[in-house]
Amino acid sequence: MFFDFNNDGLLDLFVTSVGNYTLNVKGRGGFYHGRRDAFSGWRDRSRSEQSILYQNLGGGKFADVSQKVGLQHRGWSGDATFCDLNQDGYPDLYVLSMSGEDKYYENDHGQHVATLLRSAPPG
Repeated sequence: MFFDFNNDGLLDLFVTSVGNYTLNVKGRGGFYHGRRDAFSGWRDRSRSEQSILYQNLGGGKFADVSQKVGLQHRGWSGDATFCDLNQDGYPDLYVLSMSGEDKYYENDHGQHVATLLRSAPPG
């Protein structure tokens, strides 16, 4: 998802990640074999992957600023959206989970984020 995280006029990029649900074994057609527990694998934290916030530096260059701003989102996330829920002029981030908890990250003027909301797990 592209959005201007730090309000500098350049579109930054947030990339959600799913988790590891395939084996490193290819079958017919070159497709990877799925794990037997692929749909419950989200419960195993070691199989989730880090989502990444890339800051647009201009000139076609981006830098991973996830750790710098405190955005350490891991989970089986299929989508995200931004909105300014606290109405401070900076876009906040809501990350949807395909399994597990959705998370809301409040943007502190493009410098840091705080996890404020975790939704209840499905079920």
